[in-house]
Amino acid sequence: DRDVTGVQTCALPISWIPDAHIAFPNPLTFGHRLVTALLPLALHFNKVWWYYPELDTLLRKGLNSSESELPPVSELEQGVSLILINSHFSEEFARALPPHVVPVGGIHLSPKTNLNATRVSLPEALQAFLDSCDPEGFILVSFGSAVRISDAPYWLRHAFFTAMGRIRGICFLWKWEGARPEELPRNVFIAEWLPQEQLLSDPRIKAFMSHGGLMSIQEALVAAVPLLLLPVFADQDYNAFRLERLRRGIRLEIGTLTAQELEAAIREIVTNREYKANMARARRLFLDRPQTPLQTALWWTEYVLRHKDMGHLKPFSMHQAWYQRRLLDVWAFLLAMVLVFISLCGWTCRRIFVSKKKSPIN
Repeated sequence: DRDVTGVQTCALPISWIPDAHIAFPNPLTFGHRLVTALLPLALHFNKVWWYYPELDTLLRKGLNSSESELPPVSELEQGVSLILINSHFSEEFARALPPHVVPVGGIHLSPKTNLNATRVSLPEALQAFLDSCDPEGFILVSFGSAVRISDAPYWLRHAFFTAMGRIRGICFLWKWEGARPEELPRNVFIAEWLPQEQLLSDPRIKAFMSHGGLMSIQEALVAAVPLLLLPVFADQDYNAFRLERLRRGIRLEIGTLTAQELEAAIREIVTNREYKANMARARRLFLDRPQTPLQTALWWTEYVLRHKDMGHLKPFSMHQAWYQRRLLDVWAFLLAMVLVFISLCGWTCRRIFVSKKKSPIN
């Protein structure tokens, strides 16, 4: 919903899709639905009363523009002709979208037909480590660019290294920032950068341990690699709950992680073929499209440039208040009518009772 979630007319069915800010497992309980109903309202009023005014002030100051020269951000938002979202129904909750909201999930991925052609040689140290690995394969470990496990508390790093050191026959390739840990197990290779997409497509890979970022999930999905998810912030819990529900991966709580939990999860993801099979099916669904995500984005961009006015793609709900889109005014009116009817019935019954009580007994 444009006014509530901040995405223009892209309404979420809050009765059964959890809010990405506070991820709840499905199906939603009454308490969960109560939170998902109230939280968007809080975000809406925060945006209208604080965020947009602050953003307007920042833009006008930075661009040295007056109010007459630069329209408010809320007005600019309503003028958006096309919204490209990094999503696809095969890896998201199914929901209705207006025509000017176009999913292009996976637009950052290498074309599937050119993946092998675009490969480059691995760094020598990494290649040598892979060649020396046990034949059972390896697990890729990466927590993206914003999460640094090297800066995490000692107990968490110790849990990771202890669990990995106990897994015989499996090597670990970890995108690691910071100094080399003294307690690093022999079967763990660390580097500040790893060719993630290339390693995910390697036939020797068994699983991908990740924070649950959407683009990393899509890269694993295209490679049909099961996921070990340890979400940290933002939409990562939302993504992890969804993948766990679909049995495409295992979700762990990083704030209370123990070596025993991680070891058990690693053994489960490596030995249980259900996760691999589910990711293979998800890959087929994700790639089965009439156009690639990039081709889709280009076509719609050119469509907007050809036809200019995109009013025919936008639902009229853009011009309604949030309570009108939810028919709250209608339900409030009907509730008021019911209460008036009940009050009239009660008043009538009371009058009849009083009149009978006052009448003389024959």
